[in-house]
Amino acid sequence: MGTTYIITLKFASVLQIFKTLVGKYMTKIDGHLRPVIKQISSEAISAAQKALELAIGVPSEFQRAGV
Repeated sequence: MGTTYIITLKFASVLQIFKTLVGKYMTKIDGHLRPVIKQISSEAISAAQKALELAIGVPSEFQRAGV
């Protein structure tokens, strides 16, 4: 076997190990981040709905006040 072939095989082995480790790490992160992302997006939607309700209510308050 040539030196280049051996280096390529070793590099491929290192890449496979790296891929496996990253895959395991990403699975753990994904399990922790999903609930956090869902909570944050839920809070953002709630805040947007409240802002919309306030924006809709302002003109009626002006009308009620006679402005």
